[in-house]
Amino acid sequence: NNITKLDLEDDSSFNTFDYIDHLFDCLENPYQMSSKLQISCLGQFGGPVQPYVVLGDFEEPGKYETARGLVITLLVNNYKNNEENFKNKNLLALAWEKKFIKLLKTHKSEIFNVTFIAERSLEDEIARQSKSDALTVFLSYMFMFIYVAFALGHYSGFGRELCLPFIHSKFTLGIFGIFGCILSVSSSIGLFAFFNMSASLIILEVEPFLVLAVGVDNIFIFVHSYQRLANNINQPLPERISIICADVMPSMLLSSLSEFFCFSLGALSSMPAVQMFSLYAAVAILLNFLLQITFFLSVFVWDIKRQESSRPEFCCCLKLNNNSISDQPTESKVEHLMRQFYAPTLLNKYIRIFVVVFFALWLASSSAIMNRIKAGLDQKMAVPEDSYVLAHFLNMEQYLAVGPPIYFVLRGEYDYHDYILRNQVCSSSGCSANSLGAQIARAAKFPERSYIAHPAMNWVDDYLDWLKPVGYCCRQFNSNNTFCPSNINITNICHHCTVSPLQGQPDSNRFYEFLPNFLEENPSRNCPRAGHPTHGFALNLSKKEKQNSTNEFKLRVLASYFMTYHTKLSSSEDFIRAMESAQLISQNITRDINQILNSLNRKHIEIFPYSPFYVFYEQYRGIVKTAILQIILSLACIFCVNTLLLGMDPWSAFIVVIVIALILLNMVGSMWWWAIDFNAISVVNLVMSVGISVEFCAHIVRAFTLSLKPTRLERASDSLCSVGCSVFSGITMTKLGGIFVLAFAHSKIFKIYYFRMYLNIVLIGAAHGLILLPVLLSYCGPPINRRRLFINNLNKNKSKFSTNNNIIKLPYGARNNKNIQNEGNY
Repeated sequence: NNITKLDLEDDSSFNTFDYIDHLFDCLENPYQMSSKLQISCLGQFGGPVQPYVVLGDFEEPGKYETARGLVITLLVNNYKNNEENFKNKNLLALAWEKKFIKLLKTHKSEIFNVTFIAERSLEDEIARQSKSDALTVFLSYMFMFIYVAFALGHYSGFGRELCLPFIHSKFTLGIFGIFGCILSVSSSIGLFAFFNMSASLIILEVEPFLVLAVGVDNIFIFVHSYQRLANNINQPLPERISIICADVMPSMLLSSLSEFFCFSLGALSSMPAVQMFSLYAAVAILLNFLLQITFFLSVFVWDIKRQESSRPEFCCCLKLNNNSISDQPTESKVEHLMRQFYAPTLLNKYIRIFVVVFFALWLASSSAIMNRIKAGLDQKMAVPEDSYVLAHFLNMEQYLAVGPPIYFVLRGEYDYHDYILRNQVCSSSGCSANSLGAQIARAAKFPERSYIAHPAMNWVDDYLDWLKPVGYCCRQFNSNNTFCPSNINITNICHHCTVSPLQGQPDSNRFYEFLPNFLEENPSRNCPRAGHPTHGFALNLSKKEKQNSTNEFKLRVLASYFMTYHTKLSSSEDFIRAMESAQLISQNITRDINQILNSLNRKHIEIFPYSPFYVFYEQYRGIVKTAILQIILSLACIFCVNTLLLGMDPWSAFIVVIVIALILLNMVGSMWWWAIDFNAISVVNLVMSVGISVEFCAHIVRAFTLSLKPTRLERASDSLCSVGCSVFSGITMTKLGGIFVLAFAHSKIFKIYYFRMYLNIVLIGAAHGLILLPVLLSYCGPPINRRRLFINNLNKNKSKFSTNNNIIKLPYGARNNKNIQNEGNY
């Protein structure tokens, strides 16, 4: 406003009025057309400026003069997809917002603390956050790569040859194995990108973690299986490779198929985040398995040839003395420690009882606190700690008096011209006690329960007031009966609209006649009720042909909204409850109006609420049921695949599923201790943990079923020592180092939903797979495989009495090897 308008001297009373007087006048009556400064209180957009919207942090309701916060809103046009050249138009809006953000970032004030946000701010800050944590993620994966490359090898000292450790190292093998995992991830992303299915940030961050866990575990199983056959160095390499493949690949197939079908069922989920992640993960797991039995196996054979020919890894042209590998061990150090110390201690009689009691108590505590986990995602976690958006969120919580706007949308061809039906929508005197406006007004009287701050702005009420033959609102020119604007003060050229009032209501035949004029007219001193600023975009009008004439059309309202405000919402719980309350109010209004429409044989309508934040919080309405259903389907799928691939052994499959279920239950329980909310990120992590849990359990159970030790206790120890070391080295140790690096990320999302949850997945999975599972197998594992036992005894008997049988059993090419024939290995 012009500065001269903010200072006025009243000659009659010798009073001077300034902007403070004008402000107080407008706070008392935002619709006032002339304050003490003789200035309208309406905003530049033509509508009233409600004090509870633009002011905040006042001492008590109504005392707006004590406000310590001021909200300024600048509206930028958004263009619909069906509009011509909408992309370029929206790009202009984005460019304007970019300049706006740049300008305010450089603004400094010694008087005010200014915070701001634009429509693009969250997207920009999330992208910046991803770039800022890129180094942390890179270091995390690099740590895992270095560990895998180092841990795969065996180092027994330099001896007389300085290059001796590099003969038994596996750096190249580890790099190629991890490269196969990366290739499977990138291939799945590329495949879906080919079909225009873009990957979300969750997929890009979680999928590599899953595929690396599965892939690295299989790499260690390969290497450890070779090390156990190292004493058969004189046996031809193709035969040893076939033995390794026969030992390892069925286990890899078991886990990979279980995970593939498990994630494939995730495509049926109603949650887009879970659905897309499951599709990407299923394809990546399948590709990883195919690459490992082809690409990695080829590199593995090449590496064995290099090692057995005594060539250092980084200098293959140099060949050392053959005795440099004569003392090669038959088992890894981890396997040695498990066989000598860990397994005997764990499977001790009293330790086993303690383990069962401990895990039972753990399960009970997790079950007790599950219902305390909150659903939602704090929007402050989505931005970096140094973001200008975070400062704005904090100020919004402190200074705002109301929350986001809410629109109650009435969708359907509703006969507003009908007096009975119109009374079901309006809220003024004479309207139904259960009308749309009346129910929203009643809800606003209990804001602590309804989360509705004020009654809704009702275009029907304002339109009916505007139609009344009072003042200068609805008028027609005397000459041609066209609409006469309110800013024309000449009374003798215009007359009031003749809408034939009936009990204060317009005639139904002329209800729509002046509706476009009402929506196009701006408020003025003569007519403050004009509807363009407050209702100009609230109605969707269409023309409908009259039944009695093909040349005449009448207006119809296809949809309209009634706007109000939520109360101030601070937490995710507030946002979810506010949305649910609005949906309940809408359902009640819809039910009451449709009952009236039924009695009049009219078409039903639908009323639904909308607020800008609903699109983010709608997922939480059924997120718990969706997660439970997804996990149950995954467990059922794992049970079926394990039953089939374990030789139709449902009991072994049942044990696998039970342990995985316990891992998931304790994972959910740990979320409360770690202050992790239940949202799309945590659900995706839980779905991922199903796949990783298969790796912790399936290999050990399969090794138990193949063991020919006489007792369950011995078979549990044998499976733990032979495969448990691969699980420990491949998943647990590989992931722990990389996860700890994530603790130094800048983003709270990384710290909470990736560092904390990934750490839980690995620790809880390892505890159940390497501690609980062997104990359960020692108590209630499946009985010994009698078919394998019979075949094994038959081969032993044949080896005692018939050398020819031994020769027949030998693979072709090994029959002339006297050492193998005499040992009776086949």
